[in-house]
Amino acid sequence: MAQNPIDIADMLMSLQRSIEALNHTVAAQAETIARLQHLSGASTTHPPPVNHPVLNPPPPIKDPQGLNLPEDLRDSVQPVEGIPLQLVGGFLVQPFEGLFSVDPNDDLAMLKLAKLKKLFKNSQGINSIPDIEDRYTETVVRLPERFKMPHVDRFDGSGDPMVHICLFLNVVKPMDLTRAQKLSLFGRTLSGVAVIWYSKLEESVKQSWEELAKTFITQYSYNMQIEITTGELEATRQEPNESFVAFITRWRAKAAMMTNRPLEKDQVRMVVRNLHRKMLQKMIVLPLFNFKDLYEIGVQVEDAIKQGIIV
Repeated sequence: MAQNPIDIADMLMSLQRSIEALNHTVAAQAETIARLQHLSGASTTHPPPVNHPVLNPPPPIKDPQGLNLPEDLRDSVQPVEGIPLQLVGGFLVQPFEGLFSVDPNDDLAMLKLAKLKKLFKNSQGINSIPDIEDRYTETVVRLPERFKMPHVDRFDGSGDPMVHICLFLNVVKPMDLTRAQKLSLFGRTLSGVAVIWYSKLEESVKQSWEELAKTFITQYSYNMQIEITTGELEATRQEPNESFVAFITRWRAKAAMMTNRPLEKDQVRMVVRNLHRKMLQKMIVLPLFNFKDLYEIGVQVEDAIKQGIIV
């Protein structure tokens, strides 16, 4: 029956403590023997041979399985000697603080170090709280002094993702910012469930516009608007209890989703043909060519019907 990794780690730590205690005891015994030899007149340069067994503790683990370091991080930094081991996730590892020495002016190394810190924190459990300096290095996200975020309608998860991306690009493209700085602004244009989705993305996705945009569109593709056809407009009829004004508003909102809409006079003709029977009988013979005239006359006709003026 295989032993639990945590039990094995506990055994190794107990063994290490026992070895250290044994070495301390042997050293004390050697000091006592040296004093006895001095008192008995034995030669200090040729003492009786004494064999002192010294057992070395297990070497530190430089790449513990608990971290699963990626290839690009294993050679970026070197472990510092003398850092004690800790039990994390069932493996003996060196604590992160003080473990590596990196030039703070090396942007690439600092970015890798931030990524390594996140991996180490994740190895301690999925509920570990991120550090205030996680995500990016200071160099990557430093914005110009007095920078003010321009207004962009926030995406809350219910709109068209393609529309939001177009609005975002229209705002940030003219700005004198680096690619990384523009990327860091995308999260500020989200709200609601979209912010929760963004916070759970991998850092590698947030640092690539192509990956970020593709993932964003895929996540909210069910919100993308479907192109409205002329046939759908012709089939949009006034509901039995729907007022004339409400019907006109609903019909024009649907027509606004079309890229190539019919001429205005043709749209007016479609609306009239889809009115209630009484409204249709009174307005079909009128010379209506634009929505302004259609709206004004339609409201008057509807009021006259309600008042009994028109039967």
